[in-house]
Amino acid sequence: MIANRPSLLVPTRTILHHKLERAEDVDLGQCWSLEGIRDYNRKREQLSDPQDIVAKPSEVVVTFGADGAHARFLTPRGPTAPMRLLKSAYQQMAREALPAYGGGFLMKSAALDERALPMITALWAMHAKECDRPMTYRTQLTKIDGRVERVVRAMVTPVYAPYNHSELLDAALNAVGDLPVIEALVTDTRMKVVVIDPEGEGFQLGKQVKTLQLEGSETGHRHSTVKGGLFAWLCTNGMRTGRDETETRWRHVGDPQRVRREMPDAIEGAMVGASDVLLTYQRAVEIFIDDAAAFAEQELRRQKASHRVIAQALVGMKDPTSCEYGTLAGVVDGVTLIAQQQDHDEQDFLEGCAATILRRGVRRAQDNRIKVEVMA
Repeated sequence: MIANRPSLLVPTRTILHHKLERAEDVDLGQCWSLEGIRDYNRKREQLSDPQDIVAKPSEVVVTFGADGAHARFLTPRGPTAPMRLLKSAYQQMAREALPAYGGGFLMKSAALDERALPMITALWAMHAKECDRPMTYRTQLTKIDGRVERVVRAMVTPVYAPYNHSELLDAALNAVGDLPVIEALVTDTRMKVVVIDPEGEGFQLGKQVKTLQLEGSETGHRHSTVKGGLFAWLCTNGMRTGRDETETRWRHVGDPQRVRREMPDAIEGAMVGASDVLLTYQRAVEIFIDDAAAFAEQELRRQKASHRVIAQALVGMKDPTSCEYGTLAGVVDGVTLIAQQQDHDEQDFLEGCAATILRRGVRRAQDNRIKVEVMA
């Protein structure tokens, strides 16, 4: 194993992560606005100078050396300058050019012995020369070790319809206005923005308010998405509705401007769904569970949550910020509380779990009580 050698690939970066932290008082002045996030993304896009190159994998020369993995594109004007590969782009390119698990095999081989790098370059070329399907390679300027250089950030199919983060945010801004942003995440592969809608009553501690969550990717890693949910300031709990009819997704194919045309109806549907789940949560406050811990464990196991997460959720249910222990709302609060302590994907998963627990619990309740059978 080669010690202390830099990675051959440029790691996926978190470019922006803004999130309101737990505090005694709510200060919406801490929030970015939807317009501010949109303008931030516009500026970032201008500075990164994105350029797409259409080429067959057989027309892309990928080399592995001590200074990293690079790609050069064979164009009619001659080969381009070498470009570093983002890790996410390498994974997409390897799935197209190499046999199954080939990309991981090459990286592990490179880590074992630097002398293997020429052989790895030759193996890639041997497989890639058989790939004649044109692909679109998305490149941009990126700062690496204090120096700005062009990198390959993604590889997508030719039918991929680019839809930039700023375009998605601009469509939402036109539909709902400049709402406060309580969370904004931008990485090399995804964007997530959550805004709140206090509906003119102000944002108060402990008050459940409706949210609108926007997600997108410029690299083919996820759909453009709009979904509604709930947010309670007290412990920065968040919960999406988990209902299909309140979530709208657009694939990155066809006319990208259809997102702008369909955004108003999608947001209206998301907000209606958020209102429904708010009423459901208010019912859950009055529903008591015979054994709340056993109920929570059974429901989380049903959704394939890990033992670690289940243990954390049982503690979260007893947190002072959660609803009364023993209520269905208390279980939901405990899950959404610990969701905020996880990475981004696990957070989304657990917020979805909480929404499912809420719906299933309300259906199971009889006379505001849920009976739980505890397995011996």
